[in-house]
Amino acid sequence: MTEGNLTHRDLARLLGVSETTVKSYRRKFPDCIPVASQGKPIRFTAEAAAVSLRIRDLFEMGMSVEEVRARLAAEFAWITPEAPASDDREDAGSAEPAAPPQPARVELPQDFTLAVSNLAKSMVGLTQQQNAILKRVQHIETLITALASAGGDATGPAGPAGMTGAGSAPGTSALQGRPAWLDEAQALA
Repeated sequence: MTEGNLTHRDLARLLGVSETTVKSYRRKFPDCIPVASQGKPIRFTAEAAAVSLRIRDLFEMGMSVEEVRARLAAEFAWITPEAPASDDREDAGSAEPAAPPQPARVELPQDFTLAVSNLAKSMVGLTQQQNAILKRVQHIETLITALASAGGDATGPAGPAGMTGAGSAPGTSALQGRPAWLDEAQALA
């Protein structure tokens, strides 16, 4: 690489960016980066390195293409503050100035919006169900703790106050239809 004989690759290495980035600088600022020769590969002048370095720094500062062009025009004599008119525009003699670019408005498809809305509603419903289940589990834990602490007070093998298991479902005790295994577990404790 010699001065005044820089390729896209040389500029990219010098700037610490990809070759694609250097090419995007050329697309955005076609008249700002001086070309030494149009052969294959395209060769750039030493001024191209200085301009490209400044473009990189200004973009890193978060400036727009228009802001970068204005700064370049102030710093480099051969650069004009406005981009040259491209061939696809109408006559350059039109008296009406171009409107400033507007931010792009993104419209989401109706089915996507509906799906996101339904997802949000479902999440709210699941959260409410989760809270209800948590309250139930806490209530059950409180009841189990109370039953465990009252374990030997009024209950014996026949249940409270002499009740027998007669009339209750098989596998359950007479105490409020509790499973027999719960009584056995409590007796072991």
